[in-house]
Amino acid sequence: MRVALLSGGTGGAKLARGLLDVVGSGGLTVIANTGDDAEAHGVHVCPDPDLVTYWLATRSTRADTGSRATRSR
Repeated sequence: MRVALLSGGTGGAKLARGLLDVVGSGGLTVIANTGDDAEAHGVHVCPDPDLVTYWLATRSTRADTGSRATRSR
């Protein structure tokens, strides 16, 4: 089975991780939102593609997503 996912934000990244477990790496294509990309201090920042990359690499934790619960600690 092949699946294409339109992804944006943390929810889309988590969904991509779950779909990867179901369809396998050869069956998943993720199209990440680039509408929120920005440049800061000369660096191109891509928050949504970065989140998808982190979640698919299984290296993401709640702290990586910048959730309010972890920012106050």
